[in-house]
Amino acid sequence: MARLPRVHVERGFLPPEEHAALLAETLEAQALYQSSTISRYEEDMTRVNGQVDPSVRHSHVRKLPKAFREIFEAKLVSLQSMIEATTGVEFPAERWFEIESVHSGDGALFTAHIDTNRGPQSSRRVISAVYYYSRTPAAFSGGQLKLYSLDRSGSITVDPEDNTMVLFPSMFLHEVLPVSVPSGEWADGRFSVNCWVHRTD
Repeated sequence: MARLPRVHVERGFLPPEEHAALLAETLEAQALYQSSTISRYEEDMTRVNGQVDPSVRHSHVRKLPKAFREIFEAKLVSLQSMIEATTGVEFPAERWFEIESVHSGDGALFTAHIDTNRGPQSSRRVISAVYYYSRTPAAFSGGQLKLYSLDRSGSITVDPEDNTMVLFPSMFLHEVLPVSVPSGEWADGRFSVNCWVHRTD
């Protein structure tokens, strides 16, 4: 039987006031978002960072302000035991958090990929998390997270529910299905905060 990823879904991840503050800050920060990039590996396993390829990843990204990064880190740590029990992955004793904010507008997508690094690295992603938020009612459709079994014969799909955090082991293949925003308005898109728990060797 195909081994599907063990996924933890935390609805109501942020209190209403923090959720509202994040959305308000995001809607004012459009100019800070830049085209998302991808990493590729050469035949000798050399990692090439910072490539823009909309056919693979089409979205816009920015750094999340420090105050919100701290909120996400603290919340994840507070849920550590539950996350470990659900996903089957322990938080490393020596760890750090990687966090980014993403805007997915009309036509946005991210084709199938794995979050873990390949080749010699001093840090590796072990837990992946994505927090969804948007205007309500949502003015977009699509943008689901599709996760595949290790042998890629089975899959599960998670809807991008507002104020919901989804966590899963970073070693599983996954993709973001295409997003449709009929209005074409930037503020009507799908917003997310991507978080990764890194293990430091």
